Amino acid sequence: MSSTKRLIAVAVALVGMLLAALSFGASALAAPTDYGSGTSPIVTTQTPPEGGQVGVSGQGCAPGETIDISLDNGAFDLGSTTTDSTGAYNTTVTLPAGVTGVHTINVIGESSGCSGAAAINIGAVGSGGGSGGESGGGGLASTGVAVAGIGAVGLVLLVGGGLMLMAGRRRKATI
Repeated sequence: MSSTKRLIAVAVALVGMLLAALSFGASALAAPTDYGSGTSPIVTTQTPPEGGQVGVSGQGCAPGETIDISLDNGAFDLGSTTTDSTGAYNTTVTLPAGVTGVHTINVIGESSGCSGAAAINIGAVGSGGGSGGESGGGGLASTGVAVAGIGAVGLVLLVGGGLMLMAGRRRKATI
C-alpha cells in the first residue's frame, strides 16, 4: 500500500472516530435529566426533641418544584417547600407533639416524583435531644462526570497528534 493511500486510510479513520466521539458526547449532553431518581434529604439533627424543629435540606429535584415533607410516609404532614433554580431545597419543619421514637422524614416532589428519606430518633421533652449539627439522610452524593466522552476526545487527540507527527516526518523525508 502506498504511503498516500495509507495516509488517506488513517485520515478517514480519524474522521470516523471524531464523528463517533462528537455524536456520543452530544447524545450525553442532550439526554433529559431524570429528576425522579431521588434526593437524599439531610436533617440538621437526627435526635430532635419531641415537638422540636428540624432543618431539612437536599437537592436533585426539578427547579421550582414543590416538595412535600412528611413523617412516616405521610402519617404526619410537616409542610412543603419549593426548590430553587438548581433543584435544591432548605427549610425547617416542626415535629408533632406526643410523637417519640425512631421515625422517617420523607420528601416527595409533586411534579417530578423525586423522593428520599432520612431517619430520626425523636426524644421525649427534656431527654437532651437535639444534638445539632449531625447530618443524615443516607446515600452517597450524586457527583461525577461522563468519563467515556472525555476519554473518546482524548483518544481522538492522541491519534491526531500521531498522524501529524507521521506527516511531519514524511514531509522532512521528501524535502
